[in-house]
Amino acid sequence: MVTRGEFYAGSRLLKDFVPVVGLPLDQLNFLVCQTVGLLLAIPLRTVLSPTRVSSQVRLTVELVAGIALTVFCFGQ
Repeated sequence: MVTRGEFYAGSRLLKDFVPVVGLPLDQLNFLVCQTVGLLLAIPLRTVLSPTRVSSQVRLTVELVAGIALTVFCFGQ
């Protein structure tokens, strides 16, 4: 858990919601990343189903989404 004055490399985009939610920023970022990851599973299963697109396309989308969520949550 990150306290005031400590170094934090993750995104500070949600810092205004910290007092509302009551969680530290790092935990809020992690919770948002987990939720977005679960919500991304729906289009991956429907729009990008194996019968519609190749496995190369699916793997590329998964890789880009995973890297974006990791950078958002944990920083560079």
